Amino acid sequence: FTILAYVLYYWAVDPFTLFLGRMLEGIGYSAVVLVSIAKLEDLVAQQKNANKSNVPARFGSSLSVGKLGHVLGPLIGGVIAAYYGLGSPFLAAVVGLGIVGMWYFFQKHNYHPLPPFRKLTWNPIPLWREYLKVKPLRGLLALVMPHQFSIAVVFAFLPLFLVEHIHLSIEQVGIILFVKEIPQLMQQLAGKLTDKWGSKKVSILGTTLSGIGMIGFAFASTFEVVLITAFVYGLGASILGIGTLAMLSGIGEKQKREATYLGTHVSISKWGAFIAFIVSGIIVEAAGMPFLFALSGTLLFIGVIVGEEKMGFRSFPTPKPRMLVNLLFHHR
Repeated sequence: FTILAYVLYYWAVDPFTLFLGRMLEGIGYSAVVLVSIAKLEDLVAQQKNANKSNVPARFGSSLSVGKLGHVLGPLIGGVIAAYYGLGSPFLAAVVGLGIVGMWYFFQKHNYHPLPPFRKLTWNPIPLWREYLKVKPLRGLLALVMPHQFSIAVVFAFLPLFLVEHIHLSIEQVGIILFVKEIPQLMQQLAGKLTDKWGSKKVSILGTTLSGIGMIGFAFASTFEVVLITAFVYGLGASILGIGTLAMLSGIGEKQKREATYLGTHVSISKWGAFIAFIVSGIIVEAAGMPFLFALSGTLLFIGVIVGEEKMGFRSFPTPKPRMLVNLLFHHR
């Protein structure tokens, strides 16, 4: 599906072809990436010598390797596009995916009996209700939905913003996207941070950094400032990703529902991106791209406030009114 999507991107001559390509790419992502993450969780958790306390660190190390393509893709794609045209990166991606797909097809695989599962249904509401009954997961969702909104905004408008408003070259845009993805290679550090601080604190930290990054994009005016801002946003996204998966894994493992919770979480959180794709164009037409980035950053900060309340956690504890009165008027 992903290969077909990139072929459509290359030959696209109208919005419908691009829409069809995005749909096929989404199907490919869902079919491969989500199942791979769930499988990775099982492999890490089932290691004979695995210590449950350092599972997030192991998980982060594994994801760092997988994110190598995310890091190198923008840099290599920007160079290819600059020298061979905007359509050439899609052809290169088709060749690369074809080679990897054939290599994986001829590898030896161990097929295991399918575990028992509940009756499948096209109605997602029961799974959504089951997910939303868990209060910490509601808090997590408050963090991730605004972040998904920001991902859609960055994906759709950041390259355009850099070219039209800051007047950067395609190569410079590729370098910025490369820098934004560099923190994905340091997810093992985010995993160790999760072991030390816990998934709640790490998720809050990641969302806060992403919010700072989005606000920074709104006010950036030079290549150097955008580089720093892109790194901060990418660092937040990397940290939040590990915190999210660690929390889902910890809660899901207790109920033997890891893959179900993961899939349901992604299903609900993606509404943030879906809404962003619908309304972002309208917002840009009405108020401009800097306002859209600032709005996305504000939503992330609101998500931090709501998420902390749902998780029962405060990064900056608010003093009780009586404590403030005693502090101000106690003269002894």
